[in-house]
Amino acid sequence: KDLQGDNPGTTQAVRAVWTPVKAAGDVVHLGLAYSQENPRGYRDGRDVSHPASARLRARPEAGLTDIRLVDSGALTTADKIVRTGLEGIWIRGPFSLQGEALQTTVSRDGKPDYTGNGQYAMASWILTGESRPYNAGAVANVKPAHDYGAVELVTRYSRIDLDDADVFGGRQHDWTIGANWYLTSHFKFQANYVKVDASRRGVRSQPEIFELRAQMHF
Repeated sequence: KDLQGDNPGTTQAVRAVWTPVKAAGDVVHLGLAYSQENPRGYRDGRDVSHPASARLRARPEAGLTDIRLVDSGALTTADKIVRTGLEGIWIRGPFSLQGEALQTTVSRDGKPDYTGNGQYAMASWILTGESRPYNAGAVANVKPAHDYGAVELVTRYSRIDLDDADVFGGRQHDWTIGANWYLTSHFKFQANYVKVDASRRGVRSQPEIFELRAQMHF
């Protein structure tokens, strides 16, 4: 899928993962990802021509809002979009660390290349002693070992930088603390507090977000 969801074109993607340590409750995971997209312009049903474009933007670590404090806007005349990523996971008993770094470079016909990047790091501690399950290069929901479920404390930091060349998409930093209560491996309650620090075109925004969620997952 392209960045906006409305560009025809082609995309090639590859992801490689190495797990030098892989056992129940003891995991080291390292990964690389790369993709290249070649979008094409199109004509809509009114015969209006739309050039190939790209757009980078992000919510403030809150999936329940449509507000984006950082946004590159439409990057028109995009002829190539390259994304690269690095990822790592460490699990040892009830403790785990996870992080990822992503970069997107948009080549634009007749304009300077544009690059946006972002990173996050997360730490988790399951107070009830379980480990985060790991399988096939991904972490799954915790499976409670007790009738009362499993309780997890989480902290996370993320940043994104969408300022580059002649594009002022903004910069954003998010600090999150949260707690998860897994009643089963398919149902959990989640509480998050997010402190946001974003700036775009000289305007600074510092919202605070508190979320409660009940989630069923299969």
